[in-house]
Amino acid sequence: MAIRNETRETALLPNAKRLRNALSQAHGLMFRRRITDTGYVFEFSRPQRLGLHMLFVFFPIDCIFLDEDRKAVDLKEGFRPFTFYTSRQKAKYLIEAPAGTIEGKVRLGDRISW
Repeated sequence: MAIRNETRETALLPNAKRLRNALSQAHGLMFRRRITDTGYVFEFSRPQRLGLHMLFVFFPIDCIFLDEDRKAVDLKEGFRPFTFYTSRQKAKYLIEAPAGTIEGKVRLGDRISW
């Protein structure tokens, strides 16, 4: 599925995979070589502050945190390998994308669709 920024009318990612179950979400990008035009959409049962780690992810990524209306509530650009991050706001969805996806294309409050 493709991911778009509806607010800015721009394409973000031509391909994205939806990760709905706990096993696929737990694995995420760990031990993968790199992502180029593919992203991952994590869907959670309820909005919550999300704690992320980059253990065993060997390249930087961008993260877009979305509320239940799919509006960007937090952004993390260039999330580096072997680091940790906790979202500032509660999010129901998380998009993990290649580094550089957010720059100039996504701002807080933007509505994202897929």
